[in-house]
Amino acid sequence: MATVTYVRTIKYVAEILGEDPELLRTHPRWAAL
Repeated sequence: MATVTYVRTIKYVAEILGEDPELLRTHPRWAAL
């Protein structure tokens, strides 16, 4: 469940910021989550 929520959150934020999900996933700020 947590994994699905995590992925959905990244995709949601990616749409808002217009960034690539892969970049967000490797971003230090997100890596800490």
